[in-house]
Amino acid sequence: MILVHVLVLHAFMRHLIIRVFSALSKFALTLLFTVFSIKAPIARVSADEWNSFLEFSKDFSSGSLDSWEDDGAWPSLLDDFVDFARK
Repeated sequence: MILVHVLVLHAFMRHLIIRVFSALSKFALTLLFTVFSIKAPIARVSADEWNSFLEFSKDFSSGSLDSWEDDGAWPSLLDDFVDFARK
């Protein structure tokens, strides 16, 4: 009986860990952008930059910046963020 409880608990914990890390990975760039905005010498973030970040976070929702193009049409704030994220 105890073995069954341990196996069920183990399966539950494994499932929970996978779900938590999956959820965190969806917000990895947002969390990193928050750190960037605190550390970077930014006086303010304009409404256009926030809207661009929303689109950016949708386009790069996987968390990977491999397809980032330095000469893209993103605001320079996001260029700086990508440089920060790659370090």
